[in-house]
Amino acid sequence: MKKIIALLALVIALIFILGVNFEHGSSLADFQDELFAKYNSGAAITPADIHRLESNRWISLAYFLAPNNMVVRQYCLIDLITNNPKNEKKIMSLADKIGSDHVWLEGYSYWLYTKPFLEKYQERFEAAEIKTFIKEIDSNFVKTAYLRGDKLYPAPFGDLRDVPLEDSLQNGTLSAEISIGIITKNNDVYYIKAAPLGFNMHTSEKDAEIKIANGWPENFAFYEGYDKKYKNFFLELLDMIDGRRLFSFLQ
Repeated sequence: MKKIIALLALVIALIFILGVNFEHGSSLADFQDELFAKYNSGAAITPADIHRLESNRWISLAYFLAPNNMVVRQYCLIDLITNNPKNEKKIMSLADKIGSDHVWLEGYSYWLYTKPFLEKYQERFEAAEIKTFIKEIDSNFVKTAYLRGDKLYPAPFGDLRDVPLEDSLQNGTLSAEISIGIITKNNDVYYIKAAPLGFNMHTSEKDAEIKIANGWPENFAFYEGYDKKYKNFFLELLDMIDGRRLFSFLQ
């Protein structure tokens, strides 16, 4: 464990010393959204934009150390903008890790954050495997959903904002009792298995039992943004170096 932490610290220190493009967090997310909007509107994307996209070394590290939604989005963008599906295998490899058993481990909100990029990718390159993957993830969110009033809401796990399923999924049929991947639903009670995925901080490293009462998950804190997730950096660091997250590298 100590060796992994020391190696990570050394790599990050060298990156900053050498001035390598290590853009991440909100800055990278905003850049990705900006480029995706440009691509969809047909607006000009500059060589500087492409260089900033392709030279990002945080993405290269996160692919192995913290598979997450932004890495998927980045590789989708690179291929869409360069009109070359050279990263399709990487995208599917990441998708299969984050979407283990066709359950998006980061939670429904981050699935919504990633899905448009995958949809555009499969549309542009006719990627049948990605198309099937999207359909299966959506289907499992419907099957494992719960009702609040007349709306279907996603199973309570991951970094989940308080949002219902998309309108296009509202006519689906949920299951009263079902077990898929990390989710086991028994009527109004969910049993969620731990899903550590390297240093991906949107997945939980702890098992949870959550009861739905009057359409609301009890003892579940809805996500309000990463800046509000931890009270201080020390708590964030403790979560990051949790032994279960480190052990997940060996799985």
